[in-house]
Amino acid sequence: MCFLDACSTRGSGAQAKLQAEPTQCRDACDPVNANSTAGSRQLIDGKGVHHGTMTTTTRLLVQAIVPERLDRVRADGSDGHGNQLQVFTASGQGEPLRCCLRYARPGEQIALISYAPFNHPSVWTEVGPVYVHAAKCAGYTTANVLPEQLRTGPRVLRTYDNNDTMNYEHNTIITDAAELEPIIKRLLGEPDVSTVHVRTLAPQCFLYAVVAN
Repeated sequence: MCFLDACSTRGSGAQAKLQAEPTQCRDACDPVNANSTAGSRQLIDGKGVHHGTMTTTTRLLVQAIVPERLDRVRADGSDGHGNQLQVFTASGQGEPLRCCLRYARPGEQIALISYAPFNHPSVWTEVGPVYVHAAKCAGYTTANVLPEQLRTGPRVLRTYDNNDTMNYEHNTIITDAAELEPIIKRLLGEPDVSTVHVRTLAPQCFLYAVVAN
């Protein structure tokens, strides 16, 4: 479960350890040179290459936070997890906004809220911090392509089946600045993968979800 949010990861060369279970976040800014752990059996090599079958025909549907969920948070002044909505000014130093899937610009009004990607009862529900715009924005409008500023590694890709159960066999760690799209397409081409959650590397904070369209 992730308790610390991630800043920008604009580099390469991170090293990753593999364990059987994901562990609690340890690094607030997801630095490139930090060690990380993940429930994963796949590690992309230093050039971002996985030596396996590539599915190139899969069409993607990128899912940011549903605007209606954020409308309720803003209207209630609370994130639904016991935290009041507190607005502050973005520094522009790596605050990925999960409402529109880009980095906040300096001076924008944003908030840090607790959020769970699954909004139904599930043992796989994890609550973690995410940055969002304090006021309603246009959201993510190009859902057929990965977000330009969040489309490369280092990242953790968590896979789930059609019952939203995590599939440890296909969880993947990207240790360099590889393009995520071909890797996500390959994962979604697996018969037992329905959803991929893109997360930061060290803290493993949720960025966005991708499904096959």
